[in-house]
Amino acid sequence: MKLFMMLKTKTKAYWILLFVFMSIVQLNVCEATMSLRRDSVTQPLEIRIDPVSANGGIDAILFDSIRYIPLETNPQSEFSAISQLEVSTNYYIILDRNLNTLYFFRKDGSFSHKLDKYNANVPFTSISRFTIDKEKDVLSFDDLMNSRRYTLDLNTNSVTHQPRNESYRDYISFNGYQLYYHLQEDIGSDFASIVRFDAKTGRRLGSYLPADTARKNVSLAESFHHFYHSDHGHLLFTRPYDYTVYGFDSSAVPFIRYRFILPLSNVIPPDFLSNAVYYNKWSEYLRSNKSIIYSIQAVYQAENWLTFHLFPTRKGGTFLYHLITGDLFNLGEIEDGATGLPIVERLKPVIGNDRGALISELSFLSLKKKYEEASKSERADLLPAQLNALMDRKSHNSILRLSYLKKH
Repeated sequence: MKLFMMLKTKTKAYWILLFVFMSIVQLNVCEATMSLRRDSVTQPLEIRIDPVSANGGIDAILFDSIRYIPLETNPQSEFSAISQLEVSTNYYIILDRNLNTLYFFRKDGSFSHKLDKYNANVPFTSISRFTIDKEKDVLSFDDLMNSRRYTLDLNTNSVTHQPRNESYRDYISFNGYQLYYHLQEDIGSDFASIVRFDAKTGRRLGSYLPADTARKNVSLAESFHHFYHSDHGHLLFTRPYDYTVYGFDSSAVPFIRYRFILPLSNVIPPDFLSNAVYYNKWSEYLRSNKSIIYSIQAVYQAENWLTFHLFPTRKGGTFLYHLITGDLFNLGEIEDGATGLPIVERLKPVIGNDRGALISELSFLSLKKKYEEASKSERADLLPAQLNALMDRKSHNSILRLSYLKKH
């Protein structure tokens, strides 16, 4: 009986000790997780680079594989340029700003449908850009000509529209919130670059990134796009004359994610927008200082890699940076071994990210030129078979190149 009681006591003590040990382990894990989450938000990473020192080479040093997706070309699907590309669950969606048309291609490159101003049900006039709500699989765009916003359900293809009552330079839906960049009605002494709203109630929740005096009053040169979807649901944001890349937490509150440190010869003076010396002379200053880079665009993250486009491209270009090793590559000088052409063509950025693959545009005209300049004996094996098969055509849509980065 005593032996049984001793065993029972020891067993009880064992389970108590095990419970205490597991609680300590769980607490440490939670603390580590919270620390990591806190650090990811509050500790920006400095990216110190000199664009002229970026590496070149061949695709094999960076990519495990490259996949080519020729976009079906017929009278209904033919476009003149890729002004914007976004990736939804089922489609690669392309905006041709010249034609005010959205083209929907399935993930294998086959054409599905398009949305243009001749849409019988809900006609519109123009599209300058569009945005996708990844959570709801909904596309929306503004028609600046008739001051309306159009919303397209990507699953049912139903289109609705409503008055556009606000004036802003960019917006996006993210995690149940609406984010506006440079909301015009907000211009005042407390003007901020980002304003956040609850998407359901329309209630204003906060303003972020206080802006310089000049930024709120002057139409400074900038791109159409400021928000960029990356892997794992991450959203990144950039604005001109700011060498910072911002991220957003799950509540769509912005934080500094990356801070770029460029050579002094490549950056504007820190008081460029606030000093009266430069007032109304911004464009003149930039024209006379050709080495200046004043905009970070097309920012996409795939695991430990960050790609970005530095503008203007006289000293900038499209780069790939490893967030751990600090290695920097100029994608305009990385050769796609299968085609002999660069991963990105001159002046063009990476245009999207799909499950870790960087998407760039491969021009049919560039391929055709290379093919025609080769001798007839070389042509049969000059390009991958699916690209070679296009060479008997006079014209074709661009090809999407999906470059899958190495996992290191």
